[in-house]
Amino acid sequence: MGRVDQPSGENHPPSPVLLQGPSTPSRKIRQDPPARGKKKLLFVLALLLLLLGVGLGVSFPRTASGREKWSYAVASTSSPVVANGILYVGAFDRKVYALDALMGQEKWSSQTGGQAGDLIVASPTVVNGMVYVGSYNGKLHAFDAVSGHEKWFFQLEGERDYIQSSPVVVGGIVYVSTNNGRLYAVQSS
Repeated sequence: MGRVDQPSGENHPPSPVLLQGPSTPSRKIRQDPPARGKKKLLFVLALLLLLLGVGLGVSFPRTASGREKWSYAVASTSSPVVANGILYVGAFDRKVYALDALMGQEKWSSQTGGQAGDLIVASPTVVNGMVYVGSYNGKLHAFDAVSGHEKWFFQLEGERDYIQSSPVVVGGIVYVSTNNGRLYAVQSS
């Protein structure tokens, strides 16, 4: 009917199997050695574990899809930022809030000023234990990420320069842009 060519040594590549019958044309089929099959199986298992979210690192308590874990009332258009298990968000009430990301409990809140124009519309930035946020009155604020104490603020030069963007911090410089098309670079310490 057909014949099978077997390798004579142990370290040869797999030999093709020649299948030939009375009514079928001959064709070659490659056989995988058992070790290659095991590698493929391990790869598939590793991929499945990765896709299922099993791995090393930080794990948070899970809730069923669509279930509320916690909520906190704050009027804001600012996107929250999470660093070291703390969620930071700026608000229309002229405050920056720090909440426990898992439980939603307030750690601290700090005021950016007492005037109506001091509201925060952009997301804070957290770098090296500091929270940087701009306010609508043209001030760039720096708060201690753990205590919420204001370390410093910088008043922008333009009379109508509103900070509507999130600060970026690189190499000890805080960069922020304004509604009037100005870009500022401020030393962070």
